[in-house]
Amino acid sequence: TVDPPPPFASAETAAQMAELYWMALCRDVPFTAYDTDPIIAAAVDDLDSLSGYTGPKPVTPQNVFRVNYPGVIDGPIVSQFLLRPVLFDGMLLDGKVRVPLPVTAPTDTGIDFLTSYEEWLCAQRGFPLPGNQFEYPTCVVGQQVYDDVSRFPRSARDLGQIAGQDAIYSAYFRASMILNDFGLDALDDENPYKSSGTQSGFATFGFAHLLLVVGSVHKAERHAWFEKWFVHRYLQPEVFAGRVHNHVTGRANYPIDQSLLTSPVLDRIFEHNRTLNRRRGIGREPGTFLLPILFPHGSPIHPSFPSGHAQTAGTCVTLLKAWFNEDFPIPNPVQPNADGTALEPYNGVLTVGGELNKLAHNLSMGRDMSGVHWRADDIQGNRLGEEVALRILREARATYSEPFNGFTLIKFDGTPVIIV
Repeated sequence: TVDPPPPFASAETAAQMAELYWMALCRDVPFTAYDTDPIIAAAVDDLDSLSGYTGPKPVTPQNVFRVNYPGVIDGPIVSQFLLRPVLFDGMLLDGKVRVPLPVTAPTDTGIDFLTSYEEWLCAQRGFPLPGNQFEYPTCVVGQQVYDDVSRFPRSARDLGQIAGQDAIYSAYFRASMILNDFGLDALDDENPYKSSGTQSGFATFGFAHLLLVVGSVHKAERHAWFEKWFVHRYLQPEVFAGRVHNHVTGRANYPIDQSLLTSPVLDRIFEHNRTLNRRRGIGREPGTFLLPILFPHGSPIHPSFPSGHAQTAGTCVTLLKAWFNEDFPIPNPVQPNADGTALEPYNGVLTVGGELNKLAHNLSMGRDMSGVHWRADDIQGNRLGEEVALRILREARATYSEPFNGFTLIKFDGTPVIIV
């Protein structure tokens, strides 16, 4: 099992809710502008002041919305494994993805959802607001939601979309192909075929074996769903935001920690939602304290804690860290430009281990950036996935006939592990 989520009325839950509100407000800020953007500066100041905030401290524009795993705070926020091209069965995947239109500027035409109370209530009852559809290219009848231009992920909105349109372990399958193309030097030093001049791995310790191991991630999903339904049954962030709205507007009284109720983020989110609701022409009361969600249906219908995406990320990334040399430097690292139309060189050293941890962060906290999970969902989901991966490796270790000293890796908390 995993540690339980923080209590409803705790300072930690209040800080996590404040972070989600700030993420929503900052969705369209390019990552390249975090050092200078005033909304990011306000988020940094507020989160740093919250005693219940469990993210990296002191909070800075470089580490805001990140986690304290080795390498995650280094360099650009987007993992190299979401940016590098992949040759898949002769088809070149260049890393650009379909992303929603931005919503923040007055001239923007994009949409966030669940910003009016009526729309929020429809989602809680299991039915989207009449007129909201789920198919591409529109989610609201007559209005375009997705950008016509595919882009490299350059904002929290883009990462949220990537984490909402992946297929279980697809990002880690791509990472496996990228890592395999780095050659023998990128393999873990304990791989028995790394120094062989006459043999290479295939059924064991080869690429086919790696894909078999990564493909076993469905085992981890079972653990996540057991924890969600049979242990914790924790509410989704959009549900908590509804409690905040009803508490602040005097419709109900909930034990919400005062640190959230006095945070400047509430006034900002109220005005943000009023602008969006007026743009869309919905809601009897334009301003609300609800959490803007990236998807028209809101959160998934299952309980929140732990995150299934985070557990998948923890499992797959741990398996890849065991397979490859975590200290291997990523060749020619890059970062997206401000509008995501091109990649620019990054002048710094990024390692396989750090960028795999960053990939886990991107696909886990990307769900927070879309509004459907909490920070605690991610951390505990990663931990649970990591433990499942370690058990998979222990079971597999006993079946190898090659001379093998064991898998080595660094856990998310920085602890070295040898599986012998």
